[in-house]
Amino acid sequence: MTCRDRQPGGLQRRERPIELGHLVGASTEVARVGDVRPDSGHLRAGLAAIVEALLKNCPRVHFLATSREVLRVKGETVYSVPSLRVPELKTSASSTDLAGALTQFEAVRSCEAVQLFAERAAASQPRFALTDANAAAVAQICRRLDGIPLAIELAAARVKMLTLQQIAARLDDSIRSEEHTS
Repeated sequence: MTCRDRQPGGLQRRERPIELGHLVGASTEVARVGDVRPDSGHLRAGLAAIVEALLKNCPRVHFLATSREVLRVKGETVYSVPSLRVPELKTSASSTDLAGALTQFEAVRSCEAVQLFAERAAASQPRFALTDANAAAVAQICRRLDGIPLAIELAAARVKMLTLQQIAARLDDSIRSEEHTS
């Protein structure tokens, strides 16, 4: 975490670690905490207590938390991110129908979820490109992730280590294990 120290003539940026106890007592410092993912209940409760203490004592502190659930702290602003449009599952075009396959590829490529996956996958693995050969696998991944942007970004980052089929298989395994525990 970084802080800015108030000096004569304005704020000066200086990199240094900040102890939580020091930060709570230092109302003139500004800290920006990046991305926090408090999806676990016990982590969320602990994080909420820390955030509340910091916001109470350091009014210029800002937090960005990405989660499926709110922290429920005073002053929290919630921005819901809707799911992106995913490709429909189509089985009507035969593999010998070139015009149907091209139309299906265009339909897959035009979906927001697929576009996000392709952009993030290319950022992670520069050789990645959405093609007619891999479009069905990308569409399948995006459908399994219900078009949730953060989930799509995390899955796309895996293309540097896994094939699209391996990513889809891991999603299947994850879904099956959740079904067995429910």
